Amino acid sequence: MRKCRSVAVLNIAAALIVASLIITPIPTNVRAAGAVLLRFHWSVGQQFSESSVDSQTSAVTFPKLPAADSASTEVDRYTSVATVSKVFPDGSGLVHLTYRNVSITTGGKTTTYPLKGYALDLRISTLGKVLSKVTTGTASSALSSDITDPTPLVYPVAAIPIGGSWSDSEVISGLDTVTEHLQLQAIGSVQGRQTATILLTANVPLKTTISGLAVSGAIVASGKQVVFVDTETAAEAGRLAMSMKASLKGSIDGTSVTGTMALSEVQVSTP
Repeated sequence: MRKCRSVAVLNIAAALIVASLIITPIPTNVRAAGAVLLRFHWSVGQQFSESSVDSQTSAVTFPKLPAADSASTEVDRYTSVATVSKVFPDGSGLVHLTYRNVSITTGGKTTTYPLKGYALDLRISTLGKVLSKVTTGTASSALSSDITDPTPLVYPVAAIPIGGSWSDSEVISGLDTVTEHLQLQAIGSVQGRQTATILLTANVPLKTTISGLAVSGAIVASGKQVVFVDTETAAEAGRLAMSMKASLKGSIDGTSVTGTMALSEVQVSTP
């Protein structure tokens, strides 16, 4: 995927954007006057896991500099394991995150990352805000920021009815504010456990400059997931699809170029 330096930086930027759009499981809720109050609820000793497969294809084309063209596929796999180690008086919880079965497959070659000794301790509020983060050990820079810097979505303060919507925003370097639109589609149960169905959509203008190249385009994402509200993990397979198209203009090694970049990504999360 990283065949030339300029293309590599652009792909890294795209990966960071995708990370901000990942669907994060929805918190425990309480019905109130026909609406649902979305909240995280933590219990000491609570443990849950979730597996993700992230498949990407990308292509960068420079008509007047074909030597800089790039096309690649990549599949990232990992399982996250979360354990609640402490619950604070304000209801926030200290969540200890570790990872297993981590691998990246690109160009037909699979590289595994044991991540022994690597962990994150996140204090997360009942709304989903990360109040503090402590990292133990180190992780390869090749890994997705889903592993190195996971960020839950922040949920609405007020109760929300079925069919109601809210937004969550994040500032990302080069993109200003990225806004994700979410809708609570249903409350149900699986094997006696309460579930929530969430739809996520985003349409993000992309205008930035990276490594001498002006990038202009848009990112479109959509996905749906059914989650257990008590453990925040997938109750069934959830799918998020993302596509990005952009024009490129600038110089590579002193040569003026124009080009295009296209990236598509599908992330599937399973219990």
